[in-house]
Amino acid sequence: MKYLLLLLIAMLVISCGGNGSSSSVSPYLTLAEPAPMIHQNDSCDSQRTQAMSDNDYTTIFMQYYSSVYNVRVPLKHIMSGKKIISPNKDAVYQTYFKEEIVTYKDIEYGRWAESSGSYYISRGEDLEACANSSYERYTYEGAAFSITAAVNKSRNEIIKHGYNLASVELNIIPSEIIKGTVIGGSKSGSEFKYHVTDNASYWPTKNKIQVYPQSIDKYNESKIPFWEMPFITSHEYGHHVFYELTNYIRYYASSNEESTMLQHSCFLDNDHSLKLNSYMKQFAGSSRSSSDKFSFALGAMNEGFADLIANYTLDVSQTDVSVAECFKENRQISSGYFQNEEAKDFTYNHLEKMDRDETIEPPEDCSSPNFQEVHDVGAIFAYVVNNMLDNLSLTKDQKLQVILKVAKQMADLELRKGSPSEVFFDTVNLMREEAVKLSTSEFSCSSMKRIYFSSAYSTLSSKCE
Repeated sequence: MKYLLLLLIAMLVISCGGNGSSSSVSPYLTLAEPAPMIHQNDSCDSQRTQAMSDNDYTTIFMQYYSSVYNVRVPLKHIMSGKKIISPNKDAVYQTYFKEEIVTYKDIEYGRWAESSGSYYISRGEDLEACANSSYERYTYEGAAFSITAAVNKSRNEIIKHGYNLASVELNIIPSEIIKGTVIGGSKSGSEFKYHVTDNASYWPTKNKIQVYPQSIDKYNESKIPFWEMPFITSHEYGHHVFYELTNYIRYYASSNEESTMLQHSCFLDNDHSLKLNSYMKQFAGSSRSSSDKFSFALGAMNEGFADLIANYTLDVSQTDVSVAECFKENRQISSGYFQNEEAKDFTYNHLEKMDRDETIEPPEDCSSPNFQEVHDVGAIFAYVVNNMLDNLSLTKDQKLQVILKVAKQMADLELRKGSPSEVFFDTVNLMREEAVKLSTSEFSCSSMKRIYFSSAYSTLSSKCE
């Protein structure tokens, strides 16, 4: 989609899934035009280079619980001179905006093909702002401050535990159009053109977080834009943390597996997001290789880990996802059920679908889970882990300590040899082993298997002692 053309696109990011040829073939990109953004560009001292003081601030809009408030944000740690970056570039080293790009890639039999190239209309420019100013909604500056504040908050909670993390760059509301042709199936030969909206992504080789425009549909419905939702940014930063800590992925994943494991455009909340499913059903039963399944399992854990990072590093008031239609119970780690009331668990019926050698039919809408889709299964992983840690009576900070330790140890697990069910069991069990070290409560192997795993998978019991 961006930088390094074919290589980067092949190795890193596509927007949360496949795409389509018309309104009936649109999975995670919408047909709607992006909502307008404003560069407020206030006049202030362009020569200012000194560090921010405790008295410097900005006023922006951010979500708390289910509403948006005009809040005052200190600038000491999120602005340097006129640049919206960390003073020492330790959390955010660059913030830019006004990037415009067209990416060309096809859909082949329900999956993205490799990109055939990208064309930059504009590579963007550094975003500057003024201290002690107020920024309106739908301004680039306001969006940048909201995103930077969330990154800084999550990072501060993590470095308390002694972890050093590379700084990130922020791409603020880029304009991206995807063009291509559908190959195979009932829509074969159809051409499509979509704006990327209502989404966010993380690009591992660039250490880059980008939050896309809101669609005009959501704007007209007065929905909260993603950059005002701290959970969205913190989730993307969670991918950064996962990638930084799990050297296993960086050093042992092949480029093909990496393209699946590190697809981190993680949010969909638009009316067109699941219209691909009627098209995709014709490809159910396609084969899944062991590499496909391993990449799926690791990708699901990555998504679940990112949800946990957001919940464990932000205030409770900043993690309410009920304002987004397709999130609600689905991405709420305290909820044991999806919106269709199906349980979030690793019991036989669910594990069997995850382990299958063939693809399954996608659900009709986002209220129902797809047990071969990384975000839905990641939601199960996040709930299972959080519920286990709750049963062990751990504090939020202790929970964060556990998942960070496990991420750091993942390189030592022989995950590649296992099926998805084994990968999930091994990782949850490692979480249990780390958690009991911090707890006075007991959560035995038999408890874990009884609650989360069906007896049909009893062969996993030897892994838990």
